[in-house]
Parts: sequence; structure tokens; C-alpha cells
Amino acid sequence: MLVACATNDGTKLIKNHFGDASYFNVYNVKRESYSQIESIENKITSEIHADPKKAKQILQLLKSKGIQVLMNRAFGPNITKIKHLVLPLVISEDLISEAIQRIQNSFSKINEIIDDNRNCYLTINKEGKMTVVYPK
Repeated sequence: MLVACATNDGTKLIKNHFGDASYFNVYNVKRESYSQIESIENKITSEIHADPKKAKQILQLLKSKGIQVLMNRAFGPNITKIKHLVLPLVISEDLISEAIQRIQNSFSKINEIIDDNRNCYLTINKEGKMTVVYPK
């Protein structure tokens, strides 16, 4: 699965909303391995908090690369607007490498959710517990 991580330094996920990252690092994540494919500079800006136009532009950019999962420590209100096109994953880990390990630990379940296009988002806490969220 192709996963985009929100980062400013290439090592850690950011604390702010996904779209506030300086870069989106793209990883090809498999059950037993992963590799970074590219790092995309985020040149999309807006002065409006939770700007739906900004979210749409970021989504178009990442979807054009075949991204299936957006992963970060936080998302803004636009999470409910993008969940039908990609799978947002809110994770408690700071380090991208540890966050990807959490994905690998739940690989089959996450792939099932992607394949079923469940119109939801996921959370994974520090203990590795995954929750599927179906917002209204």
C-alpha cells in the first residue's frame, strides 16, 4: 500500500494538521518491509484554517501518485471530506518508522478497509489498538 506521511524533517510525523507539513514522504508499505519512494514538497498554502480548497489540492496531488493512506498525528476538520477518497490514519507515534511498523502489524485489516472503501478513518494508539471511526 502507498502511504503518505506528513513530516517537516523526514523522520518524525508533525504535531499539526496533515496539510501543514513541509513534506509528504511516500512509502510503499508491505507486510514485512517498506521503502520510501519519494518526498513531495508541500507548496500548497492557505491563510484560512481548515481551508477545503487547500485540502482538495493536497488530495489531488497525492491521489495522482496513487496514495491510498494519509498518515499523521493530527488531521483537521477536512478529514471528513477526504475519507471517501483515501484512508486517513491518525497515529500516536512520533517516528515515521515506528508508525509504519504499526501499519505492518495491522496490514491485513487496513488493506481490507481500503478494498471495501468504507468511508471512514482509522486511529492507532501507542499500544497498537486500532479503531475504525465512521464520522457523520
